[in-house]
Amino acid sequence: PSLFRLPKMPRSREGVKRSPIDPGALEVAIAEVRNGSSINKAAEAHGLSRSTLQSYVKKVLGGGTPSVNNNCAHWKVFSEEEENDLAEYLILCSNSMHGLTRKSLSEMAFEFAVANSIEIPESWEENGRAGRRWVHDFMRRHDMLSLLSPQATSLGRA
Repeated sequence: PSLFRLPKMPRSREGVKRSPIDPGALEVAIAEVRNGSSINKAAEAHGLSRSTLQSYVKKVLGGGTPSVNNNCAHWKVFSEEEENDLAEYLILCSNSMHGLTRKSLSEMAFEFAVANSIEIPESWEENGRAGRRWVHDFMRRHDMLSLLSPQATSLGRA
């Protein structure tokens, strides 16, 4: 065990960029493989990855039906429009001299999701607020917001 505890690395990884699969080309390539062509030749002829074609051929030969799902997006709690609405509300609050903390932001996000009947992760329901990772990612997407501790304001400034 070391004496020093190193901080965690920041979460700013780019996802793997996968090219979408053409369902028509996939069906034709599978038919060619069924008729005796090699997987490599069929994949090259139709512009598909060999491993992709191989996995779909395996599915078809196993009795399944190949379903091409080109949706590689991860699950988002709020749509872009809903997130923008939440960000606008937070800006309105900050203009009214209300400070924004991580805790208040996560609680507001939870209440916003519940009020709009949006499906939320189990951890949100258990804790009664959004998770740390969601708050971090939200703040990265909406960099015009800043988290500040609320402080007393004199009447002269208000």
